[in-house]
Amino acid sequence: MEYYSTGALKRAAGVKMVKNSKLLIGSFMLQAVILIAFVVILSIAMLGTVFQPVVRLIENMDPTGDIAKVQEELIALLSTPRYQIIINVIHASVGALITTLLTGFSYICLKTTRAEEAKITNLFFVYRNNPDRVILLYLLSFVIQLLIEAPADVLGYLAGINPGNALLSMFASLLSIASLVLSFIFTLLVSQVYYIYLDDTQKSVPEVFREGLQLMKGHKARLFFLWLSFLPWVLLCIFLFFVCATMAQYLLLPGILLSILAIGTILAYVVPYMEMSFAEFYRNLKREPLWISTEN
Repeated sequence: MEYYSTGALKRAAGVKMVKNSKLLIGSFMLQAVILIAFVVILSIAMLGTVFQPVVRLIENMDPTGDIAKVQEELIALLSTPRYQIIINVIHASVGALITTLLTGFSYICLKTTRAEEAKITNLFFVYRNNPDRVILLYLLSFVIQLLIEAPADVLGYLAGINPGNALLSMFASLLSIASLVLSFIFTLLVSQVYYIYLDDTQKSVPEVFREGLQLMKGHKARLFFLWLSFLPWVLLCIFLFFVCATMAQYLLLPGILLSILAIGTILAYVVPYMEMSFAEFYRNLKREPLWISTEN
């Protein structure tokens, strides 16, 4: 079985997506509503508890005073070790819960690429099939990412409290770049672990992790170029986000609503398309046929 090009994988994903557009777009919209509601509720709860000092700092801000000084105080407060630990704990907890839902959407896409019957209720597949494995996979990846980034974070913190040390600042910048590169490579390496879990929910976390690393040997560049092929869509969404933010500054409500509608429409197409393409990439790594005979 040959390894297919980025174009071939995306063409197959596109054709299958058109045939199942209602299911895929509907699943994406339901997932988005759940995630947005969860993040909003959590944000409100956090602002009233652990981030209360931050809220007080903003509330006591003098509108006619030096805004830059308040921004510096806010950044300094959030950069303290205490808040860095709180932010990382929240990030890990929220990320683990969100990943279970995102993996459910990946399951729908994977079944669709295999011409198997998929339902919108498959979005909650993980919660019925050893969700602890998905959470542990996420937390393991998260901890490894923290260890990769830790030296750069420590050096960056030291450079921040010693602004006059140019050499320290230079090393901190170089180490930050190196940690970003290493983090990205690691992300590529573990990109298939959730698909492996979906194919066998009984496998242990170490088994899934090892198989994921083995599966990606020699294929990191292929996945990178697949990701890169979606960059124009990502840049378009970022551009529309900045347009929306600019409109908000001038309270141009019609422009804001139009920008939000445009972003939502693009995401409702691009996200399922991307997920279908990534599912096709996984199937190709597993040497599965690109086209299933029942589709012909």
